[in-house]
Amino acid sequence: MRRETDRVAEVWRTTKMLGSLLGDAEDLARRKQLALLAFRQMLTLWLRRQHVSEALQLRLYNAFIVPVLTYNMGTWALTQAESARLDSFHRTQLKHLLGIKWPQHISKSCTNVISVSLSALRSRSMQKG
Repeated sequence: MRRETDRVAEVWRTTKMLGSLLGDAEDLARRKQLALLAFRQMLTLWLRRQHVSEALQLRLYNAFIVPVLTYNMGTWALTQAESARLDSFHRTQLKHLLGIKWPQHISKSCTNVISVSLSALRSRSMQKG
């Protein structure tokens, strides 16, 4: 419990520099909020499934929402739980985009995207080398 209260007391975690918060968990939460906002701004487009093809919707999602979610992610040191929550958030957005309801699952061949946490890991290793 002490660790959580120490994290809240550390003011530097909520300091914004160049569009990102300095705390990893805080920046991740903010990025998820911004990505959700960007997703909702394009909601009318996502709901017009008969007029806009699934491939075009995925291209637009990858062009406009994924960069908002993954901005500066090479600096994040995510725990396994945070990585799992990030991937879950990403899959939830894809399900809403594609109109997939509960019993169905997203197939990798259908969306042709890699997990966001894997992208973060790759980005982090690219910055080291």
